[in-house]
Parts: sequence; structure tokens; C-alpha cells
Amino acid sequence: RSGGFAAVSDKLLVASWIVAGAWIILLFTLARADGTRAVWLNRAHLALQTVLLGGIGTLGLRSWWGLGPFPAGWLSTKVLLFALIFVAGIGIDFAFRPVTPAFIRLANEGSKPDIEKAIATAVNTAICFVLGLYALLLLSAFLGTSKPF
Repeated sequence: RSGGFAAVSDKLLVASWIVAGAWIILLFTLARADGTRAVWLNRAHLALQTVLLGGIGTLGLRSWWGLGPFPAGWLSTKVLLFALIFVAGIGIDFAFRPVTPAFIRLANEGSKPDIEKAIATAVNTAICFVLGLYALLLLSAFLGTSKPF
């Protein structure tokens, strides 16, 4: 809005800040939660990420095709990349899920090849998503600063 790239109403801007604030509160609450509450909050976080992926992805695609609120070109591409960042975040979450049960087994049973393999596989898969996320962030930053097309 401040760059003049898209007309954003005051209501939409306020709503965006409210969603962002609620998301930050959700993340801090999730970090301190345990048990059933943590499971419920994690599901809420996954649902929020999925909704944002769908909404932002749709805005990016429609804009890329000349049908959305953002101009086709670098900005619509940047919006699409932002949607893909949610894919990476969701991927990290799912890739890392086997680690907690494996660590519990490790604490109870000691080191075993299958436990070590489960941990290594989960971490290595999560690392791929993390590297993808970093690449998306760098490409998005490049597009935002250079505006190449």
C-alpha cells in the first residue's frame, strides 16, 4: 500500500495486522503448551498456515494472470513465493514430527539403529524444507529490491 503497488483499504490493513498479531500470539502460546493443548494449538497453526497458503497463493496466481489486486510481474511472483514459504513451513512441521517419538524411545531404550535412522531421516528431510525456505526468502528479497520485471 505504501509503495502504491496495490489499493489496500484501511479495513483490510487493520485486519491483516490483527491476523498477524493473533498468529504471533498463537506461536508463543504453542511454544509453551504441552499435552492435549499443544496438539490442539498445533492443529490450529497448521489450519491457519493452510488457509494463508490458499488465500495468498490464489491472490498471487490471479495477479500473475492479470486478474488480481497486484500487478503481474515481480510483485505477483513475490506473492506466489510467499505462498510457497507456507508450503516449506508445513513441510518442516510434517518432516520433523517423527523426532519426538524417536527421542522418547531413545531416552527409554537407548541408542538403536532404527531409532537413529528415524531421527536422521526426519532431520535430513526437515533440512531440505529449511533450505528451500531460505532460498524462497532470498529470491523474494531479490525480487522486492531489484524489481527485475
